[in-house]
Amino acid sequence: MNAPVKSVVSCQVEKVVDCMAELAALFPAHWEEVGIFKDRMPLDPNFDRYLAMDRADEVLVVVVRRDQVVRGYGVFFIHKNMHYAGTLTAQADIFYIVPEERTRGVGKLLFTTAEHELKRRGVKLWWCGFKIDHDLDLFFHSLGFTNYEIHCAKWLGDDHASA
Repeated sequence: MNAPVKSVVSCQVEKVVDCMAELAALFPAHWEEVGIFKDRMPLDPNFDRYLAMDRADEVLVVVVRRDQVVRGYGVFFIHKNMHYAGTLTAQADIFYIVPEERTRGVGKLLFTTAEHELKRRGVKLWWCGFKIDHDLDLFFHSLGFTNYEIHCAKWLGDDHASA
């Protein structure tokens, strides 16, 4: 009798140029789940900017794969803070785990991998946020984050999608 084949989960830092097409395949599901003003603000990633930031070493991309298939990602911007120029900071841009992986510890793996790499790069302060209707407060607290700010959004454009 053959033993069942074990699924392999990996989590690693990757360059934008090497993984963006694979990540982009998950963007519509991610946007559908958490996007705001979807009727006015269509999904339209600025891939050129991501690539430029990657070349400047101003972005960190962490990719979770199961059996080499992308199952999640985290994208974090790295920069010197405008108010504390001597402090290298990181801010979460986007992060997403496909729903069927969310109870398997994959999110923790993604964020601990990101934390290790951010520390290696000299980052001192790391900001992450989440949408109110996708409450991740307990998750972030379990990773040592503390609450410090609430952001609000207001649509100022016309009532139609931007062209």
